[in-house]
Amino acid sequence: MADPTAQRPRLRLAIVSDRSASAVARLAERLQREVPAAQVAGLVYAPCTDPGPKPQEPGPMASSLLRFFHACPRPSPRQESFDVSALGDLCRAAGIAMVTAATAGAAEAQNLLKSLDLDLVISYGGSLSQELWGACARKGTVFAEGALLADAARGADAEQLEVSVRYHPASGTCIALGGQRLPVESYDTSVSLRLKLDLLARDLLVQAVGQLCSNGKGSALVEALDASDMAGHLPVRLSPRCAARFPNWRQRPAWKLLARTLLFGPMALLRNWYRRATGSFPVVILYHHLVSDRPHRMGIATEMLLRHVRFLKRHYRLVSMQEALELLRSGRVDSPTVVLSLDDGYADNFINLRAVTEEERVSATLFVCTEHQQSGREFAHDANRGQHGFPPLTWQQVAQLRASGLEFGSHTRTHFDCGSTDAARLEHEIRGSRSDLEQNLGRISYFSFPWGNPQNMSQPAVELARRAYPHVFSGCGGANFPVRDGQLWHLRRRCHTNHLWELELAVQGALNLEFLGERPNLEESFA
Repeated sequence: MADPTAQRPRLRLAIVSDRSASAVARLAERLQREVPAAQVAGLVYAPCTDPGPKPQEPGPMASSLLRFFHACPRPSPRQESFDVSALGDLCRAAGIAMVTAATAGAAEAQNLLKSLDLDLVISYGGSLSQELWGACARKGTVFAEGALLADAARGADAEQLEVSVRYHPASGTCIALGGQRLPVESYDTSVSLRLKLDLLARDLLVQAVGQLCSNGKGSALVEALDASDMAGHLPVRLSPRCAARFPNWRQRPAWKLLARTLLFGPMALLRNWYRRATGSFPVVILYHHLVSDRPHRMGIATEMLLRHVRFLKRHYRLVSMQEALELLRSGRVDSPTVVLSLDDGYADNFINLRAVTEEERVSATLFVCTEHQQSGREFAHDANRGQHGFPPLTWQQVAQLRASGLEFGSHTRTHFDCGSTDAARLEHEIRGSRSDLEQNLGRISYFSFPWGNPQNMSQPAVELARRAYPHVFSGCGGANFPVRDGQLWHLRRRCHTNHLWELELAVQGALNLEFLGERPNLEESFA
């Protein structure tokens, strides 16, 4: 007979946190998924009384007007903010005992932890007492903390964000498990720094628990520290001194946006109500390139993306690419729907994009150039403009992004212009990139043409892409409508602008002539 104790995980964990409900849920999910030798048995959630600054969002009157303009889309429960109630539902589904307390030191919280026969407590937040929870677990507490430090290498006014994770055994001195530093960039704000800090803390806590599971006692960890060494660190809550430093970029002057709003608004309003009545809303696929708090001509700042995601969740149905395809194949889309995608595969997306998608529990699709993942070489379209310091993702980062819920597709191997008719080179770039991705990630179904305009898609390239991939994406505008015959190989994408007003007009198709139906028709050209 098998020993019943052999089935018990090596470490029984509980999480104590005052971070956002979404951040806590992500930590619990990742521990369950990435550390099989550990089990999350309990959660004490003490909502932070000072959640910090929030990004600017449209007011209630503007939101009501937009809701009417969009034909009053029916809200989806999964689109709503992930709150304490949703966190409780997740815990019940996962078999995690949860208690919500006004303060982390409440009696009911301590009683729960003491009843769970814990090996370790994970303290995820800035106002929680590690010493208090250490008494509730045999092996002690693992906790994360953040700091804003001077960055002497970049100048007197430069700063960097430091996140460190430490292990406080039930008896003995603190042990440093690891840490990471990120420079504070010119477009960083208190909102973006908080998101990044929470993300890095989750990464380090998951790694630390895995390390403790592998060696049992943490004996192979970095260094022993006296508790007084931590006195100089700032709490996890960041100072609100950081104001928004990025401009509200608009590609077009305000008078042009106003003119398009007045000209196309009435037609779009009638069209949206007709689409609601017939279940014929389109799926709009937006494309961007990188989420970066450093200036880049194709970048969007972290806080700005957060604003956009919250706006889209409130006024549209924001779905993954796979969900969008299922909706289109169903023949009926009864709510305005949007998908996020990013091209090329910049390394900045590993932290900045993931900080937003994990906080808001949304997905995006990344179309990557596989030779750049392999070599680490910067993109030629940056180098040719003298813009350096923006490397591509590594394969390890790609795998971690895939595990976090993001989808991937091919963008050729070298960001090749597929307007070429060179059959051998097209084979190398189009089929070869799929082979590269599938060796690292498994099956790949999506291909996006670099630049994506008609002149960048020769007939041989389109025919080859159709044979190699189930779904081919262009970037020359247009929306995607429900199909009833199952033919769904070409999907159109629109540029994701950096200003909310322009974004709304772009999703509605009012920025370009595509609103009037003037767009390339690949289905007819390459039938």
